[in-house]
Amino acid sequence: MDRPTAGDKATLICPSYVDGTDTDYYTLFGLEAIMERLDGGIRYDLGRDFLGSARLNLQHYLWKDTLNYDIHPSIPVAHDHLRIADVGTGTGIFLLGLCRRLPPSTSFQGLDVSADQFPNAEWTPANVSFRKVDAMQDPPADLQGKFDIVHLRLFTCVVENDDPLPILSHCLSLLKPGGYLQWDEYDSGTTGVIGSTPGAPTQLLNSMLQAMGSNRPLSFPDNSWIPRLDDLFRAQGMQSVQKISTRPPPELLKAYTEMLLVAHLEHASLHDADGASVGGDRLRKLIGQGAEEMKKGGAFNHMLQVVVGRKPCVFSEGSGEKSS
Repeated sequence: MDRPTAGDKATLICPSYVDGTDTDYYTLFGLEAIMERLDGGIRYDLGRDFLGSARLNLQHYLWKDTLNYDIHPSIPVAHDHLRIADVGTGTGIFLLGLCRRLPPSTSFQGLDVSADQFPNAEWTPANVSFRKVDAMQDPPADLQGKFDIVHLRLFTCVVENDDPLPILSHCLSLLKPGGYLQWDEYDSGTTGVIGSTPGAPTQLLNSMLQAMGSNRPLSFPDNSWIPRLDDLFRAQGMQSVQKISTRPPPELLKAYTEMLLVAHLEHASLHDADGASVGGDRLRKLIGQGAEEMKKGGAFNHMLQVVVGRKPCVFSEGSGEKSS
């Protein structure tokens, strides 16, 4: 399936049975106003309330169940006193799960531009901490070169102008020489809608997929950087680079689809917050109709992509120079 682009928005037509007319998705749901608000300094297209937190937590467990790991097996973790950072940590669920299986001498730090979804400090293990840090900027000096492992997941909603290099540079600055970076994304160019049987209805889910613009419904990024992320790692001088692509097993497709429908509900709330309740109501109606298709066997089908690389012990950013 081709990736939608900003120039495609006039062709994103919702079926007539949504509101009785064939209509441009942007016009129907009032997305132009929401885009303008988000582009005015808010770089995250999803909610940070309890609904968004529940989605993030469900997403974490679905990824872990699909991949059968949290940290990729090629990254060594059988060492004492490791320091691990999770960039864009959200609810911190990735670190809260990881800290239960690694030695108590391991130090975990969750970093995010917003603290709204951080867990309750009184219920957080002593070796896990959270801090507000913007991944689009240079890291604070006291964090640079301090971590053995840096992890991040699903920055497709954050990357601007199809250029992930500011975020990649941020993560490399956090790493010690010889440290490992793991970046997880959906390969949105391979996302599609499938049916459990040849006759399963998928028309509305397909319309929603078009409107999602490969997982970012309000911005329609190209996302061409995702399938070449391993090449970007190598261009920054990283070693031992691997790209692993995995599709969810059939038994998890319904759960992944439900998770994505929740993300659309978050967008409906954005409409409401902007005073565009008519657009929010229409979007909720479309979500409900998509959910009915899902019950009859329709589902979104994503490719999960994990890219792993090691920062050389002697590192020259962007030069491609390597030293083990």
